[in-house]
Amino acid sequence: MKTKLKICGIQSPEEAAILVHDNIDFIGLNFIPVSKRCINLETATAILNQELGDTVPVLLFANESISEVLDMVNKLHVTDVQLHGGEDSHYIELLNEAGITVIKSVPLGSSSTYDSAYSYITNHANASFYLLDREIQGDGDSVSLGLATKLSENYQIFLAGGIGHENIGQAITSVKPYAIDIASGVRDSIKLNLDKLNQVLAQIRSLE
Repeated sequence: MKTKLKICGIQSPEEAAILVHDNIDFIGLNFIPVSKRCINLETATAILNQELGDTVPVLLFANESISEVLDMVNKLHVTDVQLHGGEDSHYIELLNEAGITVIKSVPLGSSSTYDSAYSYITNHANASFYLLDREIQGDGDSVSLGLATKLSENYQIFLAGGIGHENIGQAITSVKPYAIDIASGVRDSIKLNLDKLNQVLAQIRSLE
């Protein structure tokens, strides 16, 4: 199966239009207040009011109340969310019952092992997908490809954490994840860098 691509941190309708034109599979809209890529409801509405084709929007939250997540999902008519906080299996189940697809982040550090990651995933077993990411987003070493490969054998994995055009080819061929998730790897701070994006897409095309 071809690895899908998700670009996170969408800042404007113009950025979204570029990614839709490039047939990006998923775009991430960040509602985590501490993130420099966080946007407000007005911006998100403008992004999602345009034709997205087959591109699936995903809303990012961390430790937000269930009521707030459901409210945002309903206002924006979105069915996919990504959770980066301490949300437990009951929280995920409530979203599942509302027809929402959940991607749960799995924070991985230098001391993480297969057993520790497996335990974390088991405690969130009702998520549809798992995002392997660094413990602190945008900071630290990239996620271990060896660990990611083992997890990808048993779970639907979005692989994130320090991926750009320099290493996306190795990440795809080694891990074979369901999807690659990139934010800073195609950006200058918060702004989308078209050269970096095109380099990423060229690397993906070279594998086809």
